[in-house]
Amino acid sequence: MIPIPPRPRNPIELNQRYLRTIAAPSKNVVDGLQVIVGVTTHGDNLNLDRCLGSIASQKTDFNFGIVLMVDRIGEEVSLDCIPSSMNESLWILQGNCGSSAGARNTILEFVEKEVTNAEWVARMDGDDRFATPTSLAVAVKAAETTNVNYVIGGNNVLDNKGKIKRVNYASENLKNPQWVLDRLESMANYTAPNEIPSCNLLVAAKSGIRYPNMKSAEDHWLVVDLLINKPEQVTIIPELLFTDYTENGEVSQIERTRGRHQSSRVALANAAKKWVEVNRKKGTILGLGQEGIVRLYSGQVTKYFYPNKIDPKKIEWFSKILSECGPHIPNAIFKKSRTDDTYTANYIWEATSDSNEMDIDEIRKFLLFCLKRNVVCSNIKRTNFRTLGTGELVYIDVGKQIIPMDVSYFRDSAARLYAIGVLGWSDWELLRRPTDSVKPRIWDNLPGFSEFYGSIIEEHLQGVMSTLPSKSEVKVKTERNDVTLLIKACAMDSSYAEEQIIHIVDQLTLATEFKERILVIDSFEGPFIREHNKGNLAELIEIAKKLMYRGVLDSFLIAPKTRSEIKITYTQWFALSCSETHTVGGVPVFSQLWAFDQVQSRYVLQCDIDVLVGKYDSKHDAVGEMINACKEENILSIGFNIAHDPDTEFKPYRAPKGEFVPEVRCGLLDLKRIRRCLPLPNKTRNGKLTTTWYRSLQQHQHEYGLCSLRGGAPSSFYIHPTNERKTDKVFLHKVRDLVSQGLVPASQWDCWDLNGIDSEWKYLPRNEDIVLFARGKDTSTNRLKRFAESLAVQDDQDFGVIVIDDASDTMKPSDLYTKLEWLGERLTLIRNNANRGGMVNHVDAISQYCFRKTSLITVLDLDDALFGRNVISKLKKLRKRGHDVILGAPFRPDSPTAVYHPFFDKPREKWGGDVWIHLRSFTKEIFDKVPIEYYKIEESWIDKCTDYATMVPIVELAKNPIYLPEYMCWHKRTTKMNPESRMEHDWTIKKILAKPRMK
Repeated sequence: MIPIPPRPRNPIELNQRYLRTIAAPSKNVVDGLQVIVGVTTHGDNLNLDRCLGSIASQKTDFNFGIVLMVDRIGEEVSLDCIPSSMNESLWILQGNCGSSAGARNTILEFVEKEVTNAEWVARMDGDDRFATPTSLAVAVKAAETTNVNYVIGGNNVLDNKGKIKRVNYASENLKNPQWVLDRLESMANYTAPNEIPSCNLLVAAKSGIRYPNMKSAEDHWLVVDLLINKPEQVTIIPELLFTDYTENGEVSQIERTRGRHQSSRVALANAAKKWVEVNRKKGTILGLGQEGIVRLYSGQVTKYFYPNKIDPKKIEWFSKILSECGPHIPNAIFKKSRTDDTYTANYIWEATSDSNEMDIDEIRKFLLFCLKRNVVCSNIKRTNFRTLGTGELVYIDVGKQIIPMDVSYFRDSAARLYAIGVLGWSDWELLRRPTDSVKPRIWDNLPGFSEFYGSIIEEHLQGVMSTLPSKSEVKVKTERNDVTLLIKACAMDSSYAEEQIIHIVDQLTLATEFKERILVIDSFEGPFIREHNKGNLAELIEIAKKLMYRGVLDSFLIAPKTRSEIKITYTQWFALSCSETHTVGGVPVFSQLWAFDQVQSRYVLQCDIDVLVGKYDSKHDAVGEMINACKEENILSIGFNIAHDPDTEFKPYRAPKGEFVPEVRCGLLDLKRIRRCLPLPNKTRNGKLTTTWYRSLQQHQHEYGLCSLRGGAPSSFYIHPTNERKTDKVFLHKVRDLVSQGLVPASQWDCWDLNGIDSEWKYLPRNEDIVLFARGKDTSTNRLKRFAESLAVQDDQDFGVIVIDDASDTMKPSDLYTKLEWLGERLTLIRNNANRGGMVNHVDAISQYCFRKTSLITVLDLDDALFGRNVISKLKKLRKRGHDVILGAPFRPDSPTAVYHPFFDKPREKWGGDVWIHLRSFTKEIFDKVPIEYYKIEESWIDKCTDYATMVPIVELAKNPIYLPEYMCWHKRTTKMNPESRMEHDWTIKKILAKPRMK
């Protein structure tokens, strides 16, 4: 297994420099300036008057100006200490540079862009001063006469009271690499008589030089780089004392306290040794940075890492990652040096150009590549990119700044790349750093970035979903314009009519689109034979109207009561004069025959409203099979199959001559052939028919050798619940839900009526290592599709799924099942017929259907989706490593740049500490330890903020929680907050967090 190097912890947020100009000279003055003195300060004005006074006293024969960079935002800048003689040639800049290097580079960048006639820039800190009135003039003259880009002089070293402690001359020895190495080593050991005179630098304004972005010793690093790698561009003036440098300045003291002072000097000494070593080799130096120096020789690019700058574990990770990263990252091969404990990275040189201008499409491709490869190239600046002849961006900073995916760093690197490549901002405008008093949301200041970033993530996710297993494909329905679906109902059915009609239509239209879907209502209001409910005709009619409005039914019919209508129908069907709607035994006849006469198609699939229709395969076209079986002229009808063992083979449709009785509960009738048989045999007694229409048709079959078939594939079937089992609505709903999923106990096989004891009708238990649990209500089709597809694309399919739909009103019951049917026995689907609330569903699902204590329960919403192909495999790896709570980063398309940082330690003190985020996983064992009272407030189930209520106590009980900062969940919030709901939301969270801490 390739070890994954650790990710950065608790990253500092990306912030903007917010550079603004407080004061500036006139254009005429600016155009005449040859030299700029750059001064950096944190705004405390400590010794700033001394510094500025020394600048004002400089005697020169050229015009110079001052750029004062105040590295602090949110505070007013005092101008009291600025000499009046400087006002006409002074800029005052303010911003959040975040470091000494950032502030100095801001000045260099400003001069390049805004003071285009300036030739030289001298740097000073706010607590420094020029050593003599001629220091600046001497340095500029030396630069011009020697035709170089850099001048280095000496300095006096002052204590924090301004007194000279010693003199640090710029010796010619600085051009001797070995002398420099010895001095750096003694600096690292605190035995040097003086440090490298790094504060006394004059640079050519258009040299393009920048200070390395370091917390300490950035000035030493820059000067030593010049002395060793560009000595021909440097002039040293031994006799010049350029500045008075305050050794014990505030920043230096802080760095010493933090330990950075020595570590930065040790790192510089190590780097300088490597520079000297590589410079002695043949080839061309392409560049260097804070972790290595890069050389080109004989078509090979080699990066030489400094000691202790790259971890061996990361090398192993790189060896896997970078081998497949072309062209966007060089395919580097890492080797350990034979002479010291350092490494090199080698790759083939390719012709490229600079990336000062970047195409937005190439930026998009590069970021999509990073998402696909699950890496972040975090050191974003123009010099770290090159452009191939084909246009692709190549990130050339091969090293520790390439890190495993961390959404916080990825978002920030995308923002910086967008800022420099699309907006044309400075490399230094966006950096990770703390702010003092102002912390605005950076994303609001990047025009178009949130939309751009969101589109990148969406495009990546669509790419993941683009290749789906064939098992997730949905078969197109067969249109049957020659078949009408007719559901027969009476007043006694009103209590369950709505649910039953929706169920029947939903199940029977999974593979078939009928010419019409009609409900026929018998207007008879009792008394009924085998009465189980008094019924309500008016209620049944209202239900029919409602379902027509929803599109479940195309129409409904109410059988007339007039004697003339009844007589006309009976005359046609039986050649009898009768006006009673029911037989002598109380069986309804008229309403059904009258309904058959209203049907406009050849075939009618007629069924009682109480039948339960099941399918082992939702794509099975049972109606098509039945019509194909009707080809022989002697066939009048075909009965819909009953439940059998799903593994049995197709039974050919058959019937003995004259048989069987047409299936009245659920069967297909050929009305064209039946009408040829009219009138059917029947009699009357006491003014009523003696025989039902289907028994009468059976008699006709016997007489003329006709038949009604039975048989077919086991894939589709119906079950008839007896009247005594209809009284338990909860049980009947459960059976209806199970039947529609093909979950039928063996005791039901080969039986027409509902069979088996109640305990045999049950949802599938879950015992997998990983169990996904999702719940929702009225989830849109597109989001259901996304949810299902995100499961289908997982490279590890060894997981179970529990889904609870909490009584949706706008979606069909089959919408969920048909999209998840391919899961087979890995799916536990529960479709409530009444809203129970998120918390009840959460508790019931895990407590009633998950049985292994070691199972990892992963909670989603039905409108969520797993992000990527390897979410399951990642969860399994983390579980095997002993993690009992696993959180993954969500992507929110409604807020694309939102990033969360979960806190596992005392989340109640941090308003939940983001432990509620999607995706969240925990073991069944931890769930079982949380008392049920934690899910209630004042004896009532918590119905809002259930994610807080469930996760806070679970995290408190966790022994080894982990947050994986990779996108693992697509989560779009749908809850809209207004002031009232926000108050209720916050009140609920306060109540949740006020509960005792779990121990």
